[in-house]
Amino acid sequence: QRTPEEGRQLPGKAPSSSNAGCPFCNNSNSNVSLLGEGQNGTSIVVSRPAGGDDQAADEETGLPPSMLIFCIDISASMSHSLKLERGGSITRLGCVQTAVAQQLTGLEQQHPESQVVIITFGSEVCVYTDGGNRSLVGQRAHQSQETLIQKGEDLAHSVTETVGSAGARLRSTLGELRPQGNTALGPALSVAVGLASKHAGAKIVLCTDGMANNGVGAIGDRSTIYPFYGDIGRIAAEQGSCISVLTMEGEDCSMENLGICADLTGGSVDMVDLRCMASNLGTLLEDPIVATNVEISLVLPRGVTVQNEDLSQDSQTSPSGVTRVTRKFGSVTKKTSMTVMLQFAEEITRLAEEGHSLPLQLQLRYTRPRGEQVLQVFSTNAAMSSSRDEAERGLFGSAVALAGIHAAARLAQKGQYRAARVELISTCRLLQRAMTNDEHQEAYLSFIVHAEKLDGFMREREMQEQIFGANSSAHQGRDDDASRSMYQMKNLSFRDFVSRA
Repeated sequence: QRTPEEGRQLPGKAPSSSNAGCPFCNNSNSNVSLLGEGQNGTSIVVSRPAGGDDQAADEETGLPPSMLIFCIDISASMSHSLKLERGGSITRLGCVQTAVAQQLTGLEQQHPESQVVIITFGSEVCVYTDGGNRSLVGQRAHQSQETLIQKGEDLAHSVTETVGSAGARLRSTLGELRPQGNTALGPALSVAVGLASKHAGAKIVLCTDGMANNGVGAIGDRSTIYPFYGDIGRIAAEQGSCISVLTMEGEDCSMENLGICADLTGGSVDMVDLRCMASNLGTLLEDPIVATNVEISLVLPRGVTVQNEDLSQDSQTSPSGVTRVTRKFGSVTKKTSMTVMLQFAEEITRLAEEGHSLPLQLQLRYTRPRGEQVLQVFSTNAAMSSSRDEAERGLFGSAVALAGIHAAARLAQKGQYRAARVELISTCRLLQRAMTNDEHQEAYLSFIVHAEKLDGFMREREMQEQIFGANSSAHQGRDDDASRSMYQMKNLSFRDFVSRA
C-alpha cells in the first residue's frame, strides 16, 4: 500500500545509473541512451527523428491532430427538423453543419497548420479533396473493408491543404450538404481509417443519427455485436488514429457496436442534445493527443497476477514465475487513465507477514507527437502489511475509488450486473473504513457521485430481468444511453473523477 503523498507518483526510486540491475531477471542494463531519471522514472530514447528539439514540451502540452477527419451522416433521417426555443427550426444536419463550422473557425485561428478532411455518407461515400474537388466511393466497394481502406490510402495525396488555407472553402462545402439515401457508415469509417493511416495522432470524428445499414458494418440486429467494429478499431489503434463517436439523444445508433471503435482507439463516445452539439463537439476535440502507439507493460513477481480479465488475456508468465501484462492504446491525451487490480497468492501473504516489500515495474513505450519513440520505466519496492487497519490508513483513496468504478463498469458491460453492484458496494465500504482525512473524504464523495450514475442503470436492468427474464446476450436489450454509460465509466479519467464531471 502507498501513503496518499506517495500515490501521486509511482513510488520507489528510479535506477541511479544505466547499469542498474533488474530485480526480476537480475540482468544489468547497459549502453542505453538515458533521456532522464528521477521521480518520473527512467526514460530511454528508442529513436529520435531529425529536428526533435521540442519533444519534451510537446509531451506536456500535446499537439493538435495532424489530421482531423469529420465523418458526417447525410442520410435522409438527417433532414428531420428540431424546433428552436427562440422560434423557427433547424434540421439535424443543420445542427451538425453549424457545430463543425464553429470548430473549423477555431482551428483556423488557433491551429492553421492542421489538415481537416470532410467525408460524408448517405447511400454513397464522398471525400472532399484539395481544391474543392470530391471523390465518390463506388457502391460496389462498400462490401469490402480492405478495398475501402485502400481507397482512403490512395486519396491521402489529394488531401494536403491546411485549414488555414482552405477554411472558408470547407465551411462553404459544409453549407452545401443535403440529406439523401441510407447510411453507409461502415464504408465511410473504413475510408477515413485508410486516409489517416500515414498521420499518427489523427482524429476521426463520426457524427450520426442512426444505425449503419449499407455496406460493411451494416447492423441488421441491434442486439448483435458485429466483428467489423472491433476489426476497424484495432487497425486504427495500430496506426495511432483515434475514433470518437457523437450520436443524437433519442435515436438508436447501436452505440454497443460504435463504442467498440472508440474504446479500442482511446476515443470518446457521447449522445448529445442537438441544440448543444457545438459545445459537445468542442469538448470532444479540446484534449490534444500527447502520445501515440502507447504500450503499457506491468511486470509482476511470482505470486502476483492481475484481476482484470481484459488484461489477463494479454499476459505472459516466464518459467521463473514473473508475469508481464501488456495493454496497447492507439493514442492518449493527458486525461487518459487506466487502473489495474492485483491479486496475491498465499506466498505473498506470508512475505507480508515477514515484512518483505514487493518489487513492481511499469514500462511505458510510446511515440511523442513529433515522432520520438521513448521507453519510460518506473520501478519500486512497495511496502506490504498483513494488518488491514495499517494498509487502509495508507490508501490513495481516489485511485482505489476510480479502480472500483472501472471494474464495476467492465462487469456491467458484460451483463454481470449483480457482480458489478457487489464491486461498488465493496469499494464503498473500503472507502468508508479508510475515511480518516480530508483527501479520503473527497475521494469518497467523488466515488458516490459516479457510482450512483452506474448503479441506477444496473438496478433498472436487474428489475427488467426479474420481470421479463434474463437475455442470453449481455448487451441484449440495452439501449444507446446505457451502452454510452458503460463505455464512459470504464474509461472514466482521473481528472473527470476528482472533478465529479
